Amino acid sequence: MFVLRVLLSFSLAAALAFSMGCAGLHQGGDGNKSAAEGAVGPLSLNGAGFPPPDLPPPGGGELAALSAVDRPAAVPQSYGREASVPQASERQASERQAFDAVVGELERRVRGKVSGATEPLVEYRGADGFFGMAVPVPKSVELEMRLKKSWREGCPVPISDLSYLVLGYWDFDGKPQIGELVVHRKLALAMVTAFGELYALRFSIDRMEPIERYDGDDDRSMEANNTSAFNCRDVAGRPGVFSNHSYGTAIDINPVQNPFLVPKNEALKALGWNGTEKKADFLERLGYPHIGTVASFCEKQVANCRVSPSKGLPFLDRTNPAPGLLVEGPVLQAFTSRGFEWGGLWRNSVDYQHLEVKPAKLR
Repeated sequence: MFVLRVLLSFSLAAALAFSMGCAGLHQGGDGNKSAAEGAVGPLSLNGAGFPPPDLPPPGGGELAALSAVDRPAAVPQSYGREASVPQASERQASERQAFDAVVGELERRVRGKVSGATEPLVEYRGADGFFGMAVPVPKSVELEMRLKKSWREGCPVPISDLSYLVLGYWDFDGKPQIGELVVHRKLALAMVTAFGELYALRFSIDRMEPIERYDGDDDRSMEANNTSAFNCRDVAGRPGVFSNHSYGTAIDINPVQNPFLVPKNEALKALGWNGTEKKADFLERLGYPHIGTVASFCEKQVANCRVSPSKGLPFLDRTNPAPGLLVEGPVLQAFTSRGFEWGGLWRNSVDYQHLEVKPAKLR
């Protein structure tokens, strides 16, 4: 086991971008956050500009790189290059000091969540202020998983194959928060660095809480717009068939903004569906487009589709920009470049919130 430490340095151009873009950094309180996250509330960086890293994070699109946590290879203590920074004005120095304070507080809160854990699997720091860690599942988290039945005997992976992630993200108010996920340990590196890219893109996430807060109930978690990963459960509508969430290889992001869609069987049968033909093939014969068949049908005939969660109804039109929306572009590429597949491209149902790596690819 080794610690992956990725320290991305500012380049000259990035430093200039930072000094020109930063403005108005301050701390703000939030009485709704739990005491476990520390006494300091969420941090607000209003209008602050963050320079991108000089180099892409390691473990990009090659799936083989996802198992790097298992290889006892030497990892350099820094990544990228040190850059000379021009003499900063007093105002720029003050802004940088405030930025460093916010970054330091985010890291402190992440480390506080994993204090007492064994040696980390991944420790990743982005030049834009992101910080995330992955550790073996702590005993306290394991006990909660067993108590709330998100893991139980008979699940397809042992807890020792899973990892506990704590990482930064931007909430819908534009404030940095820290979230918790459980994923397969071979995806820990890919997941942490992908969320580092989302942080740099200022992608909004409503909340990222352990599924145990919802007693392992996926419907309740979705209704709360909770981003979650591991949960030992069946595929919806297919009893006895494990979902890829049961392997820790799938994640659902902002379920309300990115709902699951499937045409209702009774509605299709009323249109002449025989019950055995692929739904997308049947709808295509009715004149719906080959690409986005189900999405097109559900957008036009909402009453004839199941939309989950129901709060996702306003987001069926994917052309209307909204915070937290998963659409083709850099946010999705942060995951697809690391081997994840997107449920938004499925044919017979559409799952905009869902990203997964097939468990067989990790063997």
